[in-house]
This record gives sequence, C-alpha cells and structure tokens, in this order.
Amino acid sequence: MAEIVNSIMRVAVIGAGSIAREYSLRFLCGSPYIDVVAIVDLNIEAAEALAEDVGYRKLGAVIMGDKYRETVDRSSVSMKDDQSVPYVLFTTDINEALLTSDAVYIATPPSTHCTVVEIAHAGRKHVLLEKPIAVSLDDCDRICKSADQAYREHQLITSVHIGMRFNAAVHECRARVGRVQSVVLRLQFMQWPRVWQQQPWVARRAEVPTTC
Repeated sequence: MAEIVNSIMRVAVIGAGSIAREYSLRFLCGSPYIDVVAIVDLNIEAAEALAEDVGYRKLGAVIMGDKYRETVDRSSVSMKDDQSVPYVLFTTDINEALLTSDAVYIATPPSTHCTVVEIAHAGRKHVLLEKPIAVSLDDCDRICKSADQAYREHQLITSVHIGMRFNAAVHECRARVGRVQSVVLRLQFMQWPRVWQQQPWVARRAEVPTTC
C-alpha cells in the first residue's frame, strides 16, 4: 500500500444505497487523498444518480439532506462555459469498476459481503468493508482467509469500517488520551433488528444473521 499513501487513491464504491451515498458524498469525496472513480450497483439508476452527485461534489457542490438521505445541491456549483462535470463510471459490473480503481469501499447488504470481497481480492484491490463483516460465521471465515491471503501474496489491506473514525467523541478521546491502540466494544440492543432495519427502504435486507 506504500505506493499510494502519498498520492491519490482511486476508490470504487460498491453499492449505491443510503450508507454508500452518505459516506461517498460526506467523507470519501471530502478527503484530499481519495478520488471516487466508480459506483457499482445492480440498480443502474441508483448507481448513475450517485455517480452524478459525486461528480458535482468534486466541483464543491453543497450536500443536502439528513443522515442516510444525502444528495447535493447542483445549483450551488458555478461552472465556467468550458467546464463540465467530472465523469464517474457507473455500472452493474464490479470487474469493470476494478479496472479503474486502487481500492473498493463495499457497502452492499451484509449477505453479499463475502462474494464481493473475494472478487475485489481477485482483482488485487485494497478493501474497506462496511460493518457487519458478514451474516454467518462461515462467511466471516472466508473473508478472513481471503484477506490473509491477499495480504501475504499482494500486500493488500482489508479493514472493516464501523464509522467511528468520524465520531466527535472519538476525536475528543484521542485529543485527551492520545492515539488509541485497541478497543474492545460490546453492544447490547433492546431490539434486533432495530426499527430502522425493518423499514421498506432497507428492502428487507437488514443485518439479520441467517445462521448463528
């Protein structure tokens, strides 16, 4: 990974749903070290819509909408006559997106994580995987095995994103106690799946284990 640490990392976003939309527009596009170059989704209209928003975001468009409902105000961009919106590839084909990227951010339903991770590793890409890692222990084991092999053979980094990097409390903790080396986090929910996980817009693909 050293070869791209001090340059721009080209990232393909796999998934164009609510979480992918939030993190693409707010955080990936907000980093000077990342260039979102592709959006992949089986829903090509959703992929195209997010790709267009990312293009406008690259020009500095203002983000609108509440959490998980982000879009951009395209009218907030003042464009010169000879200027065009940067093109961002949108496709249903993961392998097409891998051709243009150094890494992938996977924000598809958890039941698909194992397959997508293995495809990304086969394409020799670094992986940032949205939580939870998977919905079964077998899938978790396969992902870990694939990640270990990808690192040993090609020095590819695989990590799971839990979203705390951007949490204000985490930044305050780091400021007070220094860099945290490790954390054990135990969560207990009054209800599982949570209310939002049962809403129609989740498309009945909540983070519910198929096996335990």
